[in-house]
Amino acid sequence: MVAETTSSETGWSERLTTVRARDLMVGAAAFLALLGLFISLDFVELLFEASREHEEWELDEILASVPALILVMAWYAFRRWREARQLNIELEKARHGLEAAHEQRLAAETQLRDAQRLEALGRLAGGLAHELNNMLQPAITLSELTLKKDTLAPDVRANLERILAASEHGRDIVGKALAFAGGTGLHNEEIEFAACLKEAVELARTVLPPTVRLQLEIAAHGETAMINRTELSQVITNLMTNAVGAMDNEGVLTISLNVDDISAQEQTVHRLPAGRYFKLLVMDTGRGMSEDVRRRLFDPFFTTAQSGEHVGLGLSIVHGIINAWRGAISVASSSAEGTCLKILIPVAGGVKQ
Repeated sequence: MVAETTSSETGWSERLTTVRARDLMVGAAAFLALLGLFISLDFVELLFEASREHEEWELDEILASVPALILVMAWYAFRRWREARQLNIELEKARHGLEAAHEQRLAAETQLRDAQRLEALGRLAGGLAHELNNMLQPAITLSELTLKKDTLAPDVRANLERILAASEHGRDIVGKALAFAGGTGLHNEEIEFAACLKEAVELARTVLPPTVRLQLEIAAHGETAMINRTELSQVITNLMTNAVGAMDNEGVLTISLNVDDISAQEQTVHRLPAGRYFKLLVMDTGRGMSEDVRRRLFDPFFTTAQSGEHVGLGLSIVHGIINAWRGAISVASSSAEGTCLKILIPVAGGVKQ
């Protein structure tokens, strides 16, 4: 794609250079030809003889006709230059428009591939989670039943307690993987989204250290969404925790909300129906992330933290919950501006199914 873009830019540059050179050559040739022609006394004399029927030509008439003819020639050359300049401007605008459209198409294709990959990972995670859950349940149930016996030796009881603890921990991880796959099974209800968001932010403030400043910009009021309050709180807590880590516990965290129709590009990239959506932005002033990290951000068990600090399922859970709400999440990041997570959630009754 880079080679195609470079080739396209080279082609446009060569065309513009050719057009400019041709226009300059034509203008210069016309200027010189007309200048030499109109200031030639022979031509003026012929013109006089043809128009004045060989009447005697006064000197003041000669002096007046030569500048007039030069002005006519200059006006023609100026008009030609102006037309060529306007053509060059239009070609430049067309080139920039094509380049912008090409970049947007590449970005849309990249985001669409990421969405398809995450969808495939979700199906895989859901299938594995169900299978693992079926295998863990007997271990948990049998361990609990056996631990109720009073005749167990102390070492056997201790081993069973370890087995039960490990199995329960595995069940928790499986539950998070199911959340990534959109299989939480929690009941959704129609609630006022802005009010619920404020409550979730207030509950999650405990994850913010004093060195992180929180800014709320909530413009949407009254509209409702079919979501689950507990899941929204989980989403906000995970996003705020992730932002604090990206800022190394110091910076500005901005959470903004508004309601608007999604664009045609957003419909295509996220495969969402047209309509009105809540647009929730979570922005931090952190160090940003590389393109490779951005592409894998929502993958289950992927984490940039040191080994053992995090399981790597926080943002995966967020992705699964939002998918279950029939919404979408995307990320934009740079080292200079930090990271912005954009979440689209359909307004209740505002989306064409």
